[in-house]
Amino acid sequence: MQQPVRIYLDTSDYAAFCGDPLNKEVRRVKEYLKEQSARGTIEVGFSWPIISELIQDFDEEHRHSRVRRAEVLKEVCGTNAFCHPTEFHQGPVFSYDGYWFPNIQGSFDIRTVEAVWIKQIGANKQLIPNRSQRNALKNVKHRRRALRQIPQLADLTKADLGLMPLTDKFVKGQYLFRFMVGEISEAEANRELLKIVTDPVLYIVSWFDMAGKTNTFTKEMHSASAAMEEKFVALRLQAERARESIEDMKAIERDMYREKMPLDIIRGHKQIRSKLSKKLEIEQVIKPDADLWQILGHHTYEVFIAYVKERLDPSGMKSRRSDFADILHAAYIPHCDLWRGDSPFANMLIKRSISLSDRIVPKLTDLPNRIEQFREPRIEFNE
Repeated sequence: MQQPVRIYLDTSDYAAFCGDPLNKEVRRVKEYLKEQSARGTIEVGFSWPIISELIQDFDEEHRHSRVRRAEVLKEVCGTNAFCHPTEFHQGPVFSYDGYWFPNIQGSFDIRTVEAVWIKQIGANKQLIPNRSQRNALKNVKHRRRALRQIPQLADLTKADLGLMPLTDKFVKGQYLFRFMVGEISEAEANRELLKIVTDPVLYIVSWFDMAGKTNTFTKEMHSASAAMEEKFVALRLQAERARESIEDMKAIERDMYREKMPLDIIRGHKQIRSKLSKKLEIEQVIKPDADLWQILGHHTYEVFIAYVKERLDPSGMKSRRSDFADILHAAYIPHCDLWRGDSPFANMLIKRSISLSDRIVPKLTDLPNRIEQFREPRIEFNE
């Protein structure tokens, strides 16, 4: 059986699909993707960079547009998702269960909710006046007995869970209570708990509901993103400083000629510059075995080198606020069959002849034809 073509869309594509009125060509692409997804000939997945860009503005004025984009994303992708970059080497890169986020076990799982609940309820003297009963909650066997006797203890509205985002179904369905008394497994409880994250619409809505508030899960999201961006910026600055050093030495040489200094001194300076230039080449300054590339893969290293060279080229693409996001999007090129990215960035990667550039689709309206072209040889082979 022929494998579906795996597609990665750019965040801007989901925004385009929300146009009102919707551009005729864009509508054709959107309907084509939905139709082909329903047939099982393609699978489109969303990712951490896409979700991150959807939530970058959480002012109330942006709620409607961001939620609408999440709804369209869900229409096109369902719960298909590419894993978080830190998980590339930990298991399947593509999930049918919406797992786009980093490993948050121990910070946002049913055991965490249970621990916070025990701490909060166990300290509630009004709800449980008897001290021995409060202490009993710390023991699994005694806790199960207490919960069966007083099931209202598991009412999550009576405990401050540190602004953990929870779905109405999780709360009303008493998933925490049923887990703690042994009625459902840890896996089933976690599956329902994580729907606030694996469902893109629920996640975006909860993000706006908790706008500006600190909670366990959003802290994880921000720390993962901030740490990676910090490394990218540091490496870029390192390459820029190296290039500046070479330019400074060239300027010194020009001054030497103007001052008519002895040729042997100028030649000596040129030799030094030549040796230094080799050491300060971008590939030498930014090592391919750095921790960041161990996580993101060698292809992303290649993308970053192309990006830095473009930035250092006087006639190249100018730096933009979205550069970091564009590089993260490009980290998914090896993990899909066709990749859509921001057009200027996508064209730059093709111009710089990075590997796998045949997977890049710079223009959204070209995507249906590219999918058909991709499928054609495989169809012929299977026939």
